[in-house]
Amino acid sequence: MDLKANDILLDYEMNPKISDFGMARILPSSRTEGTSNTIKGTSGYMDPEYIRSGKFSVKSDVYNFGIMILEIISRKKCHCILPNGKMMHLPMRAWVLWEAGKSHELVDVSSSSCNDQEAAQITRCVHVALLCIQDYPRHRPTMPDVLLMLHSESVGLPTPSMPPNHPVCIKLKP
Repeated sequence: MDLKANDILLDYEMNPKISDFGMARILPSSRTEGTSNTIKGTSGYMDPEYIRSGKFSVKSDVYNFGIMILEIISRKKCHCILPNGKMMHLPMRAWVLWEAGKSHELVDVSSSSCNDQEAAQITRCVHVALLCIQDYPRHRPTMPDVLLMLHSESVGLPTPSMPPNHPVCIKLKP
């Protein structure tokens, strides 16, 4: 529910290991959603539906995954201060660049420039991430669909909507 790139560690064989289970909930395998009376988590990483209503589901994990894709591509946190002192909301930056056909510019500038094939892969990853962070869970893909979209270039991608502008603008419930 509140998974961040910093929570993923690599072992000696570069296998990912998830740490920080502070908010983890164990649900029976027959349940795919739940509700919390207390909203806890890190701004920008929480599913907007969870912020609004306390409801969480497997689609909350899809939302987190989309944010992590953007963080991995950009090597930036969901919220960060740019060298010019301005606050950047990574999903909104990704949206603006994707709409302008410049998703490849999300890649950290310290990285070498990318060729056309790499730019196309970056654009597809950003597109999939934007689908994962749609405001309402019903508009997000399932994780099997996400894997298919990332692994198969022949799979068409729906057009995402602008990501929610919730991290700073929405007040969390007391």
